[in-house]
Amino acid sequence: MCELIQLRRRDTSTPWGFRMNGGREFGQPLFIQKVTNHSIAYKCGIRPGDGIVQIGQVPTHGMTHEQAKMEIIRAGNEVDFVVQRSV
Repeated sequence: MCELIQLRRRDTSTPWGFRMNGGREFGQPLFIQKVTNHSIAYKCGIRPGDGIVQIGQVPTHGMTHEQAKMEIIRAGNEVDFVVQRSV
């Protein structure tokens, strides 16, 4: 089941608090590897193991790690993820 997670912050000096892994160049789908306790990502419901299906309006299937990072940066202080929960 997919879930929409909306991350918001006041300015870019505040980190989101997650580490993303995977990407086309690694032969893996994009997923959340680590979430910092009490971070924005943690408080909004991002969890380790979540598969990243979409960043903003852009599907991540076939996306490289660098392309995903750029989508997150391009989103500025408001980024939406559609995630697939790990079982």
